[in-house]
Amino acid sequence: MFITGFAATFGTAEGVRAAQSKSRKEEHRMRKNNLVVHCPRGSKHGALLEGRRIVLARDKLYVDTGMEYNLPFGHPFEGYFLPYPDQRFSGLVSTITHEAPIMNWVYVHKETNEVRYGTRAPADGNVPGPWDCTRQDKRLTFAGWEGFCAVREAGGFWGLYFDRDGDGLRRLAKEGKVVVEVELLRTEMRVAQPEVVGGLTEEDKAKREMEELRVRKQAEEAARLRAQEEARKAEELRKDRAQAQGQPRSPRPQKLLVMSPREKVGLKSPREQKPMKSPRQQLQPKSPKVQQQPRSPRRPQNEKGVQNGNGTSRRRKGRASAKPFSTGPNGANGERTQ
Repeated sequence: MFITGFAATFGTAEGVRAAQSKSRKEEHRMRKNNLVVHCPRGSKHGALLEGRRIVLARDKLYVDTGMEYNLPFGHPFEGYFLPYPDQRFSGLVSTITHEAPIMNWVYVHKETNEVRYGTRAPADGNVPGPWDCTRQDKRLTFAGWEGFCAVREAGGFWGLYFDRDGDGLRRLAKEGKVVVEVELLRTEMRVAQPEVVGGLTEEDKAKREMEELRVRKQAEEAARLRAQEEARKAEELRKDRAQAQGQPRSPRPQKLLVMSPREKVGLKSPREQKPMKSPRQQLQPKSPKVQQQPRSPRRPQNEKGVQNGNGTSRRRKGRASAKPFSTGPNGANGERTQ
């Protein structure tokens, strides 16, 4: 018992330690990060794109290539991973302004392959995930791999795309657009003093709202499944009752007699079968049978006599009349004296 209790305690402690270690490793996923562009292959446009930040503007993600610092372009990406509602993968959210703590979902357009941002409605209609990052360098991945490209659009802006088909965005290249393969590095933002509003920071408030939404969705799903199960059980009970009322009571099942093939050949009816003997009766020796003598036929009698062997009847001889008892001179017993 001591060994069992020790093993259970040790296993619980190891489980808690592993959960804490995993929580520390996954803690970076909930921290705000910026996205910085890196060009892995040599290109004449690499010097222009290398080290540039990703920004949000006009519902799309761009590479900020502005050379003038006093003319900012868009809102810098400041996001983190968050479980996507009603799905089993992680989504990517980002702030869209500094004035209010508004978060939008980042998704890939299913037709143009543009990386965009917006509310839940446009994200559901396209490809909202799964988003993740590499273990070593924490580079951003989508659908399990890195296929991001920077495409030069009209006006000299570099839009962010994802190569879903794996052909290097050949369709855009045929249109005369410049396509450059890039990597997106996640760099943690500088931790500043949080602004407390109502006892919570804006980030904590947004996380709490998302957690409450997730818990509410799970509770609604559990209640729906429970109601379906109760309805199914009630329907089965109703069918069983209706079947029991409409059908007569089934007779009591009879026990099956298991017999060998030899016994099946000489099968007799229950009336012809001999009663089984107990083990004690089987051990007792059998008594020898006594042969009975045949009985002679009974002879008929007539009214006055018994029939002889030759068929004639003979009369019974009557008793001789007794002499009278005398106590005279001949003797006391009637004997006569000479």
